[in-house]
Amino acid sequence: MDSEILLKRLRNMVFHAPVATLAFSEDMRILEWNEAASQLFGVSPERAVGQPVGNFFSGTDGNSPTRWCDMARRQGTAESTVDGKADDGTGFRAYVLCVAVTDSLPEPEYILYVTRAGFAPQELESLRKTDEARQRADLLNAIADGEINAGEVAIERGRSLGLDLANRYALFAISIDDYAGKSYAELQKDQRGMKELLRRVTDICSAEQDKIVWTRYDGFAVLCPLPENCPDPKSHAMTRAKLGKDRVVGQMPGVKLTVGVSSSYNNVLDIRRCYREAKEAANVGKRVWGGNDVYHYSDLGICQLLTQFQDSDQLQEFVERSLGKLMSQDATKGTQLVTTLEDILTAPNLKEAAERSFVHHKTMLARKNKIESILGVSLDDVETRLTLSTAMKILRLLPR
Repeated sequence: MDSEILLKRLRNMVFHAPVATLAFSEDMRILEWNEAASQLFGVSPERAVGQPVGNFFSGTDGNSPTRWCDMARRQGTAESTVDGKADDGTGFRAYVLCVAVTDSLPEPEYILYVTRAGFAPQELESLRKTDEARQRADLLNAIADGEINAGEVAIERGRSLGLDLANRYALFAISIDDYAGKSYAELQKDQRGMKELLRRVTDICSAEQDKIVWTRYDGFAVLCPLPENCPDPKSHAMTRAKLGKDRVVGQMPGVKLTVGVSSSYNNVLDIRRCYREAKEAANVGKRVWGGNDVYHYSDLGICQLLTQFQDSDQLQEFVERSLGKLMSQDATKGTQLVTTLEDILTAPNLKEAAERSFVHHKTMLARKNKIESILGVSLDDVETRLTLSTAMKILRLLPR
């Protein structure tokens, strides 16, 4: 199943490539032929597939698809200038780049990029790197989505794309909360502007060569390597995440990012678990603590359990039972007792709660007594504080 998924993604990459791109097998038979190849050679995919790839070139034995494949197997890529043959009989000088990218498929396959020789090799190499980045993202997204369940296949495929997925990593999930005063939802309405924004953030994050950065449908993901024998993986990952966030903000003033950090993984298939952890850390961080910061999954506390709770109606009922009377008082009287309760619950003592709220200690004491009267509880009771603290967290997590 894993090989079938990888083969499907390879086919998709060939089809959408911006230059003439074809896939062929070890026996030199064409397997895939994209629209750009049809325009360059004047041959439809239906006619091209199954033909020997050598039919479209006039190279010698020393400059032929067989030779390109031999070189690509040894060094990953091979490039050459050769005579191409169009369907109408005309010839043209072609620049070709052959890439061996299919080590993890059942049988060896190759990708061949072809342009007219006037097309600068540097530009073609840039396009090839863009396609390779897509392949990397496809592979990592397939692992994160649980589509690949064989670690050996994932590691081998990653190696063919220049990724060492056997290393030990922590995973960051990055979401754009706001840019230049526009929310993420508003930014998505401008597709061109959003694409440029994603590119800029990706480029900045990718500047650190040891990180693996790729785009998800709901943001970015980053694999950050952990040193061997790292005594404190959490602190190391948090430091790297904060430095990365500061670098993006420093180069893009006005952008607000929330970063979730996962626990570390020792198995490539842990990417799926780590991505879920990092996303939960980011989502909870935004809802509970306001976002625009870096949050570690292990710091979520009881929120780790609450995010797994599937029945939101039961959670809503719990909040209503615990805080409903106080919420009604705020709604009808214009008070802010729920906020005051949160200050009391999160402060080590009433004096500090008063200082946080910029009120006198006696004023805070009076508000505490009022809250206790409305709810019919004592805020000095440990179990009551736990119940109300949990209800406050649920209130932040529930959709608004």
